[in-house]
Amino acid sequence: MHPLPRGAGLLAIALAGLLSACRTAEPRFDLVIRNGQVVDGSGKPAFRADVGIRDGRILAVGNLEGREADEEIDAAGRVVCPGFIDVHSHAERGILKRPRVENKLRQGVTTIVGGNCGGSPWPLGEFFAKVERTGIALNLAVLVGHNTVRRRVMGTENRPAKPAEINEMKALVRRAMEEGAAGMSTGLKYVPGAYSETEEVIALAEVVGRRGGVYATHMRDEGRGLIESLEEAIRIAREGNVALQVSHLKVVGKDMWGAGERVLALIDRAARDGVRITADQYPYTATSTGLTVVFPAWSLEGGTAALKERLGDSAQRERIREGIVFNILHDRGGGDPAGIVVSSYPSRKELEGKNLAEITRSAGKEPTASNAAEVLMDLVREGGGSGIYHCLDEKDLRRIMKHPLVMHASDGGAVTFGRAK
Repeated sequence: MHPLPRGAGLLAIALAGLLSACRTAEPRFDLVIRNGQVVDGSGKPAFRADVGIRDGRILAVGNLEGREADEEIDAAGRVVCPGFIDVHSHAERGILKRPRVENKLRQGVTTIVGGNCGGSPWPLGEFFAKVERTGIALNLAVLVGHNTVRRRVMGTENRPAKPAEINEMKALVRRAMEEGAAGMSTGLKYVPGAYSETEEVIALAEVVGRRGGVYATHMRDEGRGLIESLEEAIRIAREGNVALQVSHLKVVGKDMWGAGERVLALIDRAARDGVRITADQYPYTATSTGLTVVFPAWSLEGGTAALKERLGDSAQRERIREGIVFNILHDRGGGDPAGIVVSSYPSRKELEGKNLAEITRSAGKEPTASNAAEVLMDLVREGGGSGIYHCLDEKDLRRIMKHPLVMHASDGGAVTFGRAK
């Protein structure tokens, strides 16, 4: 061995001391999450690691043994992953009253997209300013609602839009995009969107596409007209040159169960043809919306007051009843009044949690679809409410869930635990 040059030993000692000082000088973390199974979102398998955070940012992922932190969490036996994005939410409706949005945060959601199904706050700029002043516990993106815009221009009139009205709607969509909208949503099942023609939606989608936004659609029909409705959505995306998000993709009603395979094949074909298409799905076999979703669309023109007037006219009431019976048997009712559960009915809280068959029976009638329709018309005439509709098939749900272009979403709002509203 060659002897070290004079002074080399002192140099080695100095270097070792310098390296030690560098290690001890490593800044403290605000938080270290230790021993968790990390799922980083890249698609690779979970791995055991620590996560170091400072100033709200992840600075290190790996073995952080010996690194100091102001706070530590032992995540042994737990999964550590990025916050979830709830791409289809209605939480913007209650977020100013419930800014902590605990029902989302406790499920790991840190970002939500609101303004779905055609309904959004207006004006969006003023809404965003209120959110900033209030302060909320998660990140928020909002779509501008087609129904919101159409209602401002045309009310709830059941007719095609005139060219001048379409131009006015385009101006409102353009304004919303300039104020920060992430895109536009439609609720073509709901009034007044149900009265619009495809060309109207394409014209508005073009405005969104030119500004890099997304078009999210609650399609016209998710039951017997599902395939045609999906074809319409794809046409709007193609001709509007806009990215398409199919909202809460599902197959409604026993008559259509099993059609999930055809739906996914249509999505795959559109993607191969160059359409920027994705979808979301909620992982349960029931839907939830207002009690009038099983009413024929024509009966809802003019709003609540007009509907109640129609329900008081014997001839129109009979037409409405026929439409509801059909929808109970073939659409949202899943073939049985027991498949419809009243989830919220503020004027008679004792009805909440009961299904339509039980409510019909308590009214002294046999729970046939016809009698249930009569009871439901009375409930709507007496006061508004919402329901849960057990009308989906587990096999379709699982088939859609596995598709690589489908993501999970809640379709839920900002709620208080233990309350219907």
